Amino acid sequence: MFSLLFLAGLSFLLCFFFTPLIRNFLNRVGILDSPDGARKVHPQPIPRLGGVPILAAMALSLAVFALVPFSGAAAFRQQWPTLLRLVPADASEDRIAEELMRLSQQAWEKAPAAFQEALAA
Repeated sequence: MFSLLFLAGLSFLLCFFFTPLIRNFLNRVGILDSPDGARKVHPQPIPRLGGVPILAAMALSLAVFALVPFSGAAAFRQQWPTLLRLVPADASEDRIAEELMRLSQQAWEKAPAAFQEALAA
């Protein structure tokens, strides 16, 4: 339980500090989403890429969590190769969705054989 609280707290703190830094950087560089009056009705331009601080906080907190000597971290380290495949190289959600769909498809392909084994037992 302490492992989950540590991970959640660390993720929150990192995201809390990364968000203003990334927001200010995006404002300075000019990566903004401007209102068009039709679909985008916000009153002023707002920074794009708001998920970057969340992704950065998640990745850094998981890396730190893998190094701490908690019991939950040991189980996490065993799943590290699988989790690394889910982290996209270009920070796009499409890659995560594709990987989850592939894993789900593999599970469905194995399901009939597992069901037949269960019935035979």
